[in-house]
Amino acid sequence: MSSAVQILTDYRKEGVRRSQETYNLSKQIYGTRHERSLGDEKWAFYEQFAIAALDVGDHNLAEELLLRLAEKFPLSPRVSVIEGMMLEAKREFGLAERLYNNLLEEDPTNVAIQKRMIVLTKLQYPKDLSKATDRLTTYLDTFYLDPEAWMELADIYTQQQSYQRALFAIEECLLMQPINPYYILKYAETQYTSGDFHEAYNSYLRVVELQDSFPRAWLGLKMCCRKLLKYPHNEQPEHLSRVDVLATKMSLDMYTSSSTHKVDDDTRKAVLKFVE
Repeated sequence: MSSAVQILTDYRKEGVRRSQETYNLSKQIYGTRHERSLGDEKWAFYEQFAIAALDVGDHNLAEELLLRLAEKFPLSPRVSVIEGMMLEAKREFGLAERLYNNLLEEDPTNVAIQKRMIVLTKLQYPKDLSKATDRLTTYLDTFYLDPEAWMELADIYTQQQSYQRALFAIEECLLMQPINPYYILKYAETQYTSGDFHEAYNSYLRVVELQDSFPRAWLGLKMCCRKLLKYPHNEQPEHLSRVDVLATKMSLDMYTSSSTHKVDDDTRKAVLKFVE
């Protein structure tokens, strides 16, 4: 059980969400002696658990945790964020917007609330992403060095099939963190989706050079090899074939039933069928 506590602590320090895993681990701790041994850390644990519960749809448990937090910290902006997320989850968008606007009147620089307003706009207008795009670009005019916001903008542009704009947004993240393998992976995937298989291939190679345990990177590399090997004037077919073999081996290793990477059976079967 101590390992579960440590994993959750590490997630908080690293800013990692992983909602389902966080929810499962937290349920093992909640209401046990391990929770009581947390001391003042239990409040950070409650906050983390409440957000995970909202993400997985356990609204009753999230509300229970929110009440505990609100009793302890009645004026906390962090608790207000969870309150707003609860309203979002219940689809009470008008109440959530009113809450956020009131909080922004008190503190216009509250980044967490501004980012919730962006999420809320996406929920309110799911078929009109331009509204969320406008709010997000306005936010980035002030908070330019927020890589999470740039990645969110890239996702929206990708949904709109504006791939060059999406690539530009990811490039802003890479300027801030040039060797972040996750950002390079997103860059590679967007390049592939846009049809630029050669550049995607190079980006996927960069990912596995930095971090060779990304299943998506190896699978993406495999997909690029398939595309590039079809080109009639390819100058490096032997090199591509060797990379293709390696990508196949790594993908098979990572998606077999004995792999430590957690994927559902349908995904595993689909991947194995693709690479074999």
